[in-house]
Amino acid sequence: MRPRLAPVVLVTCAWLLGCDRTPSDLREWKPSDHKHTSEAKPESEGDSPQVSGSAEAPLPGLDEVTIATWRRACATCHGQLGRGDGPQGPMVHARDLSDSAWQAATSDARIAESITKGRGNMPAFQLPPATVEGLVHLVRLMNRERLARAATSARAAAATASAPATSASAPAAASAQAPAAASGRAAAPAPGAR
Repeated sequence: MRPRLAPVVLVTCAWLLGCDRTPSDLREWKPSDHKHTSEAKPESEGDSPQVSGSAEAPLPGLDEVTIATWRRACATCHGQLGRGDGPQGPMVHARDLSDSAWQAATSDARIAESITKGRGNMPAFQLPPATVEGLVHLVRLMNRERLARAATSARAAAATASAPATSASAPAAASAQAPAAASGRAAAPAPGAR
């Protein structure tokens, strides 16, 4: 029995001694090592600002605590966009929070109550009132109908912004044809036009 025990003891001792060493590249953390997300980046870095709804660039009216709470407590079931498609969503039958009909039928007070007291398979969360208010605001931002309206207005704004550039070229083309008409000559037809 002793010959079998010797290799086990030897491996265990080597493992314990190896785990006791401090890595050579490990240094003590200092507050100066942490760059807070609220600090603005210097212009010289040249990085463009984040446009996504990530924690780097929170959505309007939301703070980082609300975003972190959503990711930690809510996205597991409701998904990142509130569509009930999180990893646990199908198992617990998580509600699609982006459904416009549900959004219209549910009050802010009811959403806050569901967060603080729980509902169905959803547990109650003990959160500060400001965080609950932020989560209610976030849920309202997920409304699919509102997002579709916002996308439509963004496309319309982009079309309006590009329209003056195209209409500015039309008067130039008209003025180029005007001298030919004034001189009595007919303008040459465009290639392929008959």
